[in-house]
Amino acid sequence: MHIQLLLGNDIMNNTQKKLISNFGIENNLAERISKQLTISKIKQYGKKRLFEDYNLNKETVEIIKRKTSRPPIPDETIKDLFYKSMYQCIICNSTSFVIHHIKEWHRSKSHDIDNLVLLCPNHHNDAHTTHRLAKTLSEKYIKDARKRHYEKVIELRDKFTFGNLNYKDGGLWYVNIEHILKTFYSLFGNDICKMAKLKNFEDLLTKGYINPKGAFTNNNLILWNTNRKFFNDIKGGMNTQLNIREYLESMVGSILSKLQLPLLHKLKSIKELENLHRKEALLLFKGNIKYTKSINNPLKDMKGTFKIQNFNFVFEYNSFYYLGNSASTYLLPSGFDGEVMLKIKSIQKDNQNYNVVCRIYFIGMESNSIIEF
Repeated sequence: MHIQLLLGNDIMNNTQKKLISNFGIENNLAERISKQLTISKIKQYGKKRLFEDYNLNKETVEIIKRKTSRPPIPDETIKDLFYKSMYQCIICNSTSFVIHHIKEWHRSKSHDIDNLVLLCPNHHNDAHTTHRLAKTLSEKYIKDARKRHYEKVIELRDKFTFGNLNYKDGGLWYVNIEHILKTFYSLFGNDICKMAKLKNFEDLLTKGYINPKGAFTNNNLILWNTNRKFFNDIKGGMNTQLNIREYLESMVGSILSKLQLPLLHKLKSIKELENLHRKEALLLFKGNIKYTKSINNPLKDMKGTFKIQNFNFVFEYNSFYYLGNSASTYLLPSGFDGEVMLKIKSIQKDNQNYNVVCRIYFIGMESNSIIEF
């Protein structure tokens, strides 16, 4: 079954979050409502207006008007829940879901992540339905299903990393050309026969866009437009851009297929991190990444950040050294689930935390990836 990974919790507006977290509204319906109404307006407007002007059904209106909002589920808990579940019902993998309290809220008063699961509306109804004095979906059944689902998600995320790139449009938008080439040379040498196995190598070499070693140069007037801001600001048009993208993606795939890279999101200790730093190891991270622009120049010096336990990671990049364009640059400041290949440059202790500066080799955007589950 093909599953499209969704963008992370950070893109939800406050109304959508509250509808999902505080009132138990299904995520897709909450998104639709939040584009037209706030919770206060729903409570203020008459039922007839909500039915006729906003196409809300009676059950949804009654839930929001009747129900006293429970304390919100913390944002970090929701983000963790979504990531562990891959934004799917833990029983049927549906991407239409509600947040279900395994021990009902009125009994447990607990928003602990161990008491929460994502269920589609049908399975959520089953979880609240009693048949012959027992729940149709028992607490034990739900917990067992959650355990199996989480294990599959972990297996899938790790498998997806190692050379199994199946990116669609925009999946691999940012590739650090210089460092990827250096890594490729260190693995395969400068043998043109080995380089020629990369997709579109011969075509790009014949047209003079790359040299026999497969490298691009910043002063290549044949390829780039004057005053370029992005790596793919080239004269060759869309076909050349696509050929270069495929060439670089095949290079990244070749590197990943040859390397058993440590998974940074499984980091356990500072000693482990320092050891990876000493070895100058290439590392992979998969998880929620946030981006910020430079105020002075939004097309340069952008930063990405992510956190693992008490480790704060940060990386910077210049637009030209990455395969990107203006549309992709303006998308990145949102948080999303993605992956990066990196090398640690420095580690500094800050009270109980560690600040880790990284060099980035590529950024993959899972939100545009189609993978098999």
